[in-house]
Amino acid sequence: MTGNVALFITSIPDIFVTIFFARILQGYHRNGPLTAAPSSIGRIALTVLLIGIFLCAAFVAISLATISGITLYTAAAVIAGLAITTALGLTTGLLYLSVELNRRFGKPWVKSLDFPYLLLGFFGLLRILNGSPAIADHYYFLDALGLVCVAIAIAVRVAKAIIEVFFADWY
Repeated sequence: MTGNVALFITSIPDIFVTIFFARILQGYHRNGPLTAAPSSIGRIALTVLLIGIFLCAAFVAISLATISGITLYTAAAVIAGLAITTALGLTTGLLYLSVELNRRFGKPWVKSLDFPYLLLGFFGLLRILNGSPAIADHYYFLDALGLVCVAIAIAVRVAKAIIEVFFADWY
């Protein structure tokens, strides 16, 4: 099995997680804003799910760094899958916690999502500017980490845009 096939197979769970989050978001959009704070079991499940997404991001970064001969298309597909899954997961999680976030931080909590976005984007941009990764031969860990940070930064921004556009009455 080549590195491309192995890395591509690791992105298959992204499809199922993306469908799961998309279905939840569809229900949220249909039913309107939540009126009660989430239960502690729901918060624990959400935390485990989001930690799982970020562990997958770390796995993707390590895989990109250790598998040699990855094509641009494989790397782009894996990074895009990770970014879409992360965006939908963050959107679902933030909407699920919206009642609690509104209570604690007020309505501007959605606007504060720009700060992690800018921080991750800045780190990724610095890493990419420092040395562009050689797609054909080998990724170094910091190159892969930079790409993953940019992908997650974009995912945070997409989550923010989805909330601001489709769920404006929630915050």
